[in-house]
Amino acid sequence: MDYYGAVISGTAEETRSREDVRRLRRSLGWERGGAGVLDEGRRASAVLLVLLQGPSGELDILFTKRPSQMVHHGGEVCFVGGSSDPSDESLLATALREAQEEMGIVPEDVEVLGTLDTERPKTTPFVIQPFVGLLQAPYDFQPNASEIAEVLVVPLSVVQNPASFREEVWLKGGELERERYFAYGPHLIWGATARILGQFLNFLRDEDLTLAGGLYGG
Repeated sequence: MDYYGAVISGTAEETRSREDVRRLRRSLGWERGGAGVLDEGRRASAVLLVLLQGPSGELDILFTKRPSQMVHHGGEVCFVGGSSDPSDESLLATALREAQEEMGIVPEDVEVLGTLDTERPKTTPFVIQPFVGLLQAPYDFQPNASEIAEVLVVPLSVVQNPASFREEVWLKGGELERERYFAYGPHLIWGATARILGQFLNFLRDEDLTLAGGLYGG
């Protein structure tokens, strides 16, 4: 699957976008989560929130949908990522390895911008370290059919639109819980993925980074 990117013309727009990516990289930093992640009796894992520059020059976010027959998280929409392996040098190495195994993303092709705060789901024994990375298009994804049922490339502007955000009370484990999620067509982005996405969107809002014109390296 090829996704093609285009650079927006115009000196003022390009200058603003370059400044945005510098601010994003500087603001995300490397001091979030991570520390002490193995001290809680939880299994370490990592995900990569991939920002992909789409055909219009605006940014998309890469999601994948798990096959329904998977024992864990079957049929759910999520970021690429998974459990830490003893051979991984770091949680960043975990995220990049999983991205390559699941989607054929070469680690050297990802510009890692920084981290978000760790996520600790109530219903699983994992602690998740999210990383944010920029992937330039065009890119030839190679989805692993045993792990990926569908590839979703969702415009950042769509999830930034309040109309995509929902909140309901769901019955989970015999208890009523308030669940916040995002809707994209027939797909629901919920659980830890929605919380990580919400954290990223809140970060962009707080830093006044709309990223509407796309990101530029450099």
